[in-house]
Amino acid sequence: MTYKNKLAFGMLAATAVIVAPMTAEASTLTLTPDNVQKPYTNVAINFDIPALADTVFVSYQWYLVSSGTETPIAGATDSILPVKSSYSGKTLKVVALDEDGNAYTGYSFVEQLQPAFAHDKPAIFDSASTSTTPIETALPADILKAGNTEIIDLSSISATIPATDVTYTYQWYKSSASGASEKINGATNETYTIPASLLANESLMYITVEVTARIGDDPTNTTLIRTAMSDKIEITEAPLQRIRDDIDALRVESNDDYYVYTQNLPTSITTPGLDGFIEHVAEIQARYDELTASSKATITNARILQKAQSDITNIQQFITLMTTIEDNGIPQEGAFNYAQEFETFKENVTQADALFQTLDQLELSLLQYDPNHATLLSDLLTYKDAAFAGESYTSTVATIESINAQIHDLFTINDDGFRAAYSLPLAELQTEITAITEQYPLINTRYHALLEKTAIANAQKDLRAVNSFKTKAVRVNDATTFTRQDINNAKTALAAYIKLTPLQKSLVTNEELTKLLNAITQEQATIDNITLMIKNLTATDDADRPIYALDGAPIGPRDLAIFESHVNAIMTAYNNLSSVSKKFIPNYLQLKEAVQSIKEAKRVNRLILELNQHNPEERYNRAKAKLQTAQKAFMKLSLLEQSIVFEKQALIDYADLVQSVNVDVPPEEAEIVIAMIDDSLPILIGDDAYSSYGDLDTFVGFEAVVSQTNSAYRSLASKHRRSVTNALAVQTAVADVRAVNATLKKMNAAEAAIGDLAKEFSRLTTAERAYYKLSAAQQTLLQLPYTLDEDDEETDRVESPYSQFMLQKTQADETITQLNERIETLITVEGELSDTPLWNNVTDEEMADVDGETVYLYEEYYNDSYSYDMPLSEIHELEQGYKDLGPSLQKYIVDKPRLTAAIKDAKLVESFMNKVNKLPASPSVDQKQAILTAFDKLTSMQVSLLVATANADEDTTGVYDKVMQFEQDINALNTETTQLTSIIDRIVVNEKYSEDFYHEIPSDVAISDFKTAIAQIKAHYERLTPAQKRLIFNYSVVTQAEKDIALAQKLIDTQPLDPAVDDTPWREELSSFNTLTLSAYHLLLLN
Repeated sequence: MTYKNKLAFGMLAATAVIVAPMTAEASTLTLTPDNVQKPYTNVAINFDIPALADTVFVSYQWYLVSSGTETPIAGATDSILPVKSSYSGKTLKVVALDEDGNAYTGYSFVEQLQPAFAHDKPAIFDSASTSTTPIETALPADILKAGNTEIIDLSSISATIPATDVTYTYQWYKSSASGASEKINGATNETYTIPASLLANESLMYITVEVTARIGDDPTNTTLIRTAMSDKIEITEAPLQRIRDDIDALRVESNDDYYVYTQNLPTSITTPGLDGFIEHVAEIQARYDELTASSKATITNARILQKAQSDITNIQQFITLMTTIEDNGIPQEGAFNYAQEFETFKENVTQADALFQTLDQLELSLLQYDPNHATLLSDLLTYKDAAFAGESYTSTVATIESINAQIHDLFTINDDGFRAAYSLPLAELQTEITAITEQYPLINTRYHALLEKTAIANAQKDLRAVNSFKTKAVRVNDATTFTRQDINNAKTALAAYIKLTPLQKSLVTNEELTKLLNAITQEQATIDNITLMIKNLTATDDADRPIYALDGAPIGPRDLAIFESHVNAIMTAYNNLSSVSKKFIPNYLQLKEAVQSIKEAKRVNRLILELNQHNPEERYNRAKAKLQTAQKAFMKLSLLEQSIVFEKQALIDYADLVQSVNVDVPPEEAEIVIAMIDDSLPILIGDDAYSSYGDLDTFVGFEAVVSQTNSAYRSLASKHRRSVTNALAVQTAVADVRAVNATLKKMNAAEAAIGDLAKEFSRLTTAERAYYKLSAAQQTLLQLPYTLDEDDEETDRVESPYSQFMLQKTQADETITQLNERIETLITVEGELSDTPLWNNVTDEEMADVDGETVYLYEEYYNDSYSYDMPLSEIHELEQGYKDLGPSLQKYIVDKPRLTAAIKDAKLVESFMNKVNKLPASPSVDQKQAILTAFDKLTSMQVSLLVATANADEDTTGVYDKVMQFEQDINALNTETTQLTSIIDRIVVNEKYSEDFYHEIPSDVAISDFKTAIAQIKAHYERLTPAQKRLIFNYSVVTQAEKDIALAQKLIDTQPLDPAVDDTPWREELSSFNTLTLSAYHLLLLN
């Protein structure tokens, strides 16, 4: 039963009858049938029974009874009550009063509904479609609709639930491939329009809908509410993007004037040439027509598809007309009905030429790449030459050949047939290109398709790219020493240079590139020098403690100013670096700390020198206060900072002076503590005063001594504490223990994070900063073993926390350091760019010794100072290593632009390799040419990556070798094209077919007859690409020869040999032959 039928059925409510058999005493109504009611029926009192025959009822009231509570039903004051779904599971009560005021009561129970979805779950449909099949995928801008939401009753009564009694609510959800579902705000209707922005950050999303159905108007009755979730559907723009990509691929990349289908047809299209292109366009159009209007609006390049359909129609009309002319051929003088045939021929040629004049470059390009129609344009010239006097075919062809020859001369061709370089410097090349383009008007614009204009267009593009580079390069001043601005400009120019193709780089002079390299080299030297100078700011003393140094020697009192000047000079050099170059200074923090250390050391030196202004004999308490200030300041310094405080002895002497002036005799309790402090915490006395607590075993042992000593000090009465002259030592020790423990906590947290490099590195950095903020004594404490080994307290000790921390940090740093180092070696800079391109024409593979290591070298066809030094696999390893770092650590990759560029180049090279690998085992000439065209678009950096992959034996499918072979094959055909043109020129001599060209035709056997010679020429022609065929401007001579051979052979085959047969008709036909056809007849007779 359909949903609509169910609805209609539900509206036909049956009437249940309440029967009341009455006696004189009875006041109870028995409700029927069976005292059980179904929702959506009518309950009524039956008055047609004898017991109620004389009873007149004046009022009725219906009640709902639940848990003993009776609730009047508003408005239910008739003898008939419609049973609502909200009554399900409850008892109905009716009270009827007669005219005498007697009350009659009846009861009936309403069956409990069990609502459920008719289907297992809701489904999602295309709202624009009438299909009853749910969808599994959708596109941005599509409108979705929730369906399969009909509600049925599963209870024993199987009530029909009308749609009018169901209230639906909807909530749409979205989720990514890996994420959890989340509500879509505001998406609470039955339909949902997918926004285009849904796929802004994800290429694939999922949509689902939750449907809640509530029966009746009582929202508190949860037994009448059902909720279900649909299956997810996939939202992807891939079908739309495929249509857009397929449409874009109909035309030549970056050129809207040419359709190219020789390399862009999908493998599913097996029909070659124009017919395959037509089939491909029809397939794209079919996919486009299936889209909704909103999805069609996202196909922003649909106009290209529409234009292609229109162009196909126009070009098919032209082909049909040219085929008619070709089938009929050029009328021969003397032939029967020659005059009429010639007029028809002339009309057809005129019509074809008129149609040809309306074709644009895009439409004409449909002919150029089709092997069956590549000669139609030159054929039209031949037919026009035959149909109209004064329009010289020979002159037009000669001009086209001349211009194309000038275009070829713009390039230097290497032994492999590659356009190795431009043959002229930039300025002369520009002049020559201008001179060539000025000759275009000599040719009717309709025949420009026969010119090698694509090569000129590419050359003009190359000029723009090189001029853009030179504009950047000229901003670098000619000097031996370069400014920061010069270096920045050199980097910008070099980035542009690296993106140039090998052809474009041939227009860059050695002087221009050398200047850029010198500027970059100068900055690299500056970076290396700054790094080394910062490293040399520190050394170690005889006790292996870190100290600041000048030229490797400790700094004396008179050297501090020199050291400060040296540090400031390094900082100035650092500040002069570009923001990018600053990232390459790995030890900048040490320089920053040196600047701060000098300030702190000078401040402490000043505090110590100022002590001399306070005589303890005159003002003891003030002198003591100043002493403790200086002592505290000194003890807060790190080991490095203390190494440039030269007034330490003065501080010790002044302390002794203050102590000698102290005339107060401490009580016995204080003297015990004083002695205890001097013995346990001798930081204020001895050779290591203010820097060390003496010879200690472990930090745990020191911590215990401090606790014990501090307890003894704190046990003194307040008045006696003031008598402890070395109280500063115990106070400092307590603070030092606290500071070391805080740093230890940070180090332990770093150790606990091992396994999560991002978290570990963050905590290591925090701990390292905390360590460098510690004083000299605190740093010394961290370098102690934490505790003795429990198994052997005499010899073995646990490593110090500091050494363990540094080991962990070194290992963590190594991950990033290694990645930075490998990124740095991505690109090698070697050799010089010569003024004349260098070509190392190594055939196949040869062994060569480079830096003592034997490697395989493939043919080097580019000359470049910049190249990749690793194959594709290693670049992918670097990419994965970078991703594994996560965002928090990626900022430590100092040359991210280099890695990003390499990843982009790797994708382009792999795309090129995939194109090559998708070719059939025996690719056509057109497919080979398409690969070479794609190869020419690779930059020299991308080509070097392909070579590096081949050198690493990772090019398992031999892509590089295939490209080399394709070039050789095309070059061989180019050579054959030139030879073929020359041979065809000698087929006709003095308006007659000649035999002199037989020996010039490439063949394994000698050719001795005219028919075989023409067939061989045609076979060679069919092997050429459409572009090469266009260069055979005189091929119509071969076409005409085939027709003449057919006419002559037919005449030879039909010649009457019986003298009794009248041969007059045969002789008349022979006499109708023109001179050219007759010469073919005679050549056939010779054979």
